[in-house]
Amino acid sequence: MSAGSEQQIFGERNTGLPSSAIALPFLIFGRKALCYIQPANVGDGPTAHASLNQIRTAANTIILTCVADADSRGGIAINIGGDDNLGIIVGTYQPDVQCMSAVPMRSTKSCLDILADMPATTDTRIFGEVWQAGVQEVLPIEYQSSDGLCILKIYTNGKTDSTSWYKIWQAAEATYAVCNKAQGRSGEEGNIFMLLTASSTELPNNGSQAIELLNTTSTFITGTS
Repeated sequence: MSAGSEQQIFGERNTGLPSSAIALPFLIFGRKALCYIQPANVGDGPTAHASLNQIRTAANTIILTCVADADSRGGIAINIGGDDNLGIIVGTYQPDVQCMSAVPMRSTKSCLDILADMPATTDTRIFGEVWQAGVQEVLPIEYQSSDGLCILKIYTNGKTDSTSWYKIWQAAEATYAVCNKAQGRSGEEGNIFMLLTASSTELPNNGSQAIELLNTTSTFITGTS
């Protein structure tokens, strides 16, 4: 994690915060996405303030205290930051990610902008195609950065699935952390998957075409170990 002593503003995304604020939820994954650090506003107000140094110190303390045991799944520290409103969570994650190594990312910031702005609500929704009964969130859906340098497209394999936008966002964050240009999977039944790439021309129009691409390409490497 980067160092810095300046107090940063943390607040819920899409609530009119200044552009310099860090939108919550927010995750910092390790390179293999097996472990993450997550700041959370645990105060009564709409924002929390903390420096990156304070977050790093809290995370290191959790790791030394709670994660040294091989069976541990993490821990939480509270009363962090200049106003004591920030909590720091360290947790484990099991990614389902495959990296496509053919085309590297041209713009890191562009993908981070998508991840900071996409929905991340925690209520469970039913995802599927427009013709399927009971669907609340229609797939495929595409998110594109304002400069066109990063695209995130979310598909279904033809079956409906139930999950939250938070879990989809978390899978997208893991996908980005592992290999930047990749596909990841989400949903309670594993029927939702996504492609994250630097070029919209590379993305199939529907889930069946995307699955065909994933099954036939020779440029995939595993990103889960």
